[in-house]
Amino acid sequence: MGPECRAMLFCESVLTDRIGKRYIIGEFAGLLIEEFPLVMPMFTVYLVLSGGRGIMPIHLRAVCMDSDEVLIEADGEARFETALVVARSWIEMPGIEFPRAGTYSFVVQCGELCAERKLELVRA
Repeated sequence: MGPECRAMLFCESVLTDRIGKRYIIGEFAGLLIEEFPLVMPMFTVYLVLSGGRGIMPIHLRAVCMDSDEVLIEADGEARFETALVVARSWIEMPGIEFPRAGTYSFVVQCGELCAERKLELVRA
């Protein structure tokens, strides 16, 4: 059995302090936008994964649901020190551009895992 996605968050950035605590900055589930296209200088997908082993590659794909247009594809990795460790990983996508209001799908693949979260951008 492969890893499971316990959480997928959208945020501006993630900071880690010297003892390993994570600080999720600017978390959001959807946005109210006045003008499109929207270019986000800082955009991060934060993941909490469990059940993996070793170092596993992560692939993320963002797609506009209205047009099936792929906005971005990005790669990262999850590090599972032991089978009981929960891996916290994040993928930064600075400068991602959302062309119009609508729903955007973010699909993560890690081993056999495939998880999806949608982001709704609404015109103000």
